[in-house]
Amino acid sequence: LAVIAGAAADMILGVALLFRRWFKLVLLGMVAVSVVYIVIGTLVAPDLWLDPLGPFFKVLLCLVIIAFVAASAEER
Repeated sequence: LAVIAGAAADMILGVALLFRRWFKLVLLGMVAVSVVYIVIGTLVAPDLWLDPLGPFFKVLLCLVIIAFVAASAEER
């Protein structure tokens, strides 16, 4: 159920990102969902930090990308 809810939240945020009016709010939502994902994932399966494919490290990279998009949003 948590995986389905997370996937649905990601899809909703992705579609909402297309609307200029919600752009900054959606970016904040993406940060919130990412942080919740890392916190809950760390509590449930801390061994994933050592996974060679790095599922949690990918989320950290996405946070950097979101920060870059937020910083450059005014230039669009």
